[in-house]
Amino acid sequence: MAKAYDVDVETLIGANSIEDPARLSVGTRLWIPGAARVQDVPSSSSSARNGKRNKRYAPGRPFKGFLEWPLAGTVTSPFGYRNDKYHDGVDIGAREGTSILAAADGKVMFSGWGPTGYGMIVIVKHANHLTTLYAHNSKNLVKKNARVRQGQKIAEVGQTGRATGPHLHFEVRNDTHPRDPLLYLP
Repeated sequence: MAKAYDVDVETLIGANSIEDPARLSVGTRLWIPGAARVQDVPSSSSSARNGKRNKRYAPGRPFKGFLEWPLAGTVTSPFGYRNDKYHDGVDIGAREGTSILAAADGKVMFSGWGPTGYGMIVIVKHANHLTTLYAHNSKNLVKKNARVRQGQKIAEVGQTGRATGPHLHFEVRNDTHPRDPLLYLP
């Protein structure tokens, strides 16, 4: 998988909150941060040849107000389709160096340079199968496996990766499925 998407294995493990990679099975859906499209990835597994798959994901309901805003600012690009591309999060405009706060209590699954155009990212796993991603940071202030509290400063706004100016790209995922962050924010 990592090779097909040109992403390092640690990024995949962190982005998907995988605690034991050996327990992954054919058909498990993984989130590939920054992937523009789904690619066919060959498998030599007999279960893949037999067409066996894990059960399909049934998305849960959003928890309005479960998350807090990671910073004060204006949403400059909403979730969903924009032009002919799908935007998996919201962009929040802010000055370079503005504090980015953890949207909820959780555990840092990844902190570092992300794949494709995300630049510096922090990924935090929360309760209720939620994961948040904070991208284009100028500086990450937390390390992998750190526990963070809601409202704790975890990064600073930047324009690393493919960015047109300083802003926070903020994603919410329910398991590995992108969700509109506005459904979870007050």
